[in-house]
Amino acid sequence: MRPFLSGMSFWDVLHTFGPDYKVIVVGDASMSPHERTMKGGSVEHYNHEPGTNRLSRLLLHYQKTVWLNPLPIDEWKYGQSIQMTN
Repeated sequence: MRPFLSGMSFWDVLHTFGPDYKVIVVGDASMSPHERTMKGGSVEHYNHEPGTNRLSRLLLHYQKTVWLNPLPIDEWKYGQSIQMTN
């Protein structure tokens, strides 16, 4: 089974866990900008809306959020999608 097929859907997370939960996103933010800005932009599966929409929903729903990017901070300036998040 491919990893992205297991787990909870984005909507299930929003509807199951209230705004008092703390959200930690862990992962390399160095994706192609179209993965963040375009419907269907994901390289793993078809997403029905741009990733920025989902990030906005997370920020609006949850009071405490953080994205842990494992890349060293001096490398962040080279990634367009990191600049979009930063």
